[in-house]
Amino acid sequence: MKTWIFTGLCDKRDLMLSLCALMTSAGQKVLLIDATLEHRYRYYSGNSDYIQTITEFAGFDLATGFESLEQINQQLSHTGEDCTLYDYILCDLEQHSFYNREQWTDAQEHIWVSDYDRLTIDKSIAWFEQWYQNMQTQNKANFVPSFQLTFIHTIDCSLETEYIRSHLEHLHIAWNTEVITIPWTESDMALKLENEYAEKLRIRPLSRLFKKGLCELTGQISGMENKEIKKALKQAERKRA
Repeated sequence: MKTWIFTGLCDKRDLMLSLCALMTSAGQKVLLIDATLEHRYRYYSGNSDYIQTITEFAGFDLATGFESLEQINQQLSHTGEDCTLYDYILCDLEQHSFYNREQWTDAQEHIWVSDYDRLTIDKSIAWFEQWYQNMQTQNKANFVPSFQLTFIHTIDCSLETEYIRSHLEHLHIAWNTEVITIPWTESDMALKLENEYAEKLRIRPLSRLFKKGLCELTGQISGMENKEIKKALKQAERKRA
């Protein structure tokens, strides 16, 4: 079982759902955990009432309404299962207390996701500083977490990626050298809205630029070869949740 933790206070549902669909099409058993503050994924699981549920969506399992990994394992135990049965666990993390320090450090990948919006950057910095303080209180030993920095919903503008990144340099983070950028088009935005209201997931209509960034991020954090990723993407495009 491998765990990927995605942080950053921006709406990354389109990224997370597409990534899970791609990994599922690659033959992996995937669990997506909604640990956002607003439980943003609850409509996809038909869980508008914040009930703790684990439901199948687009070929992977989607856990919503939970406050900790222990609660998810408790839910799975009712059928004699636990999280170790999954090949990959992807967590959209905004709740400070969802993972303890040991669970955090045991995760294979940590991805900081953000758009270019200045408010998003500032809110995410404040979140990280509070989270880091909480982690330090659990164990007095200092540690420097590593992150893969990924920008989503980017558009052509005068802002440079490195300039945006410079606002994060003061944090106690060991950044991966490569920054992933996933562009955003008007058609991508339209598809996101259509998928959300229909409680469906369609990959095929996504723009070529979005798919290119999605594949690049997948290769960076999974180690899969480009040929394998493209094959999984084509399979995901044929499916419709």
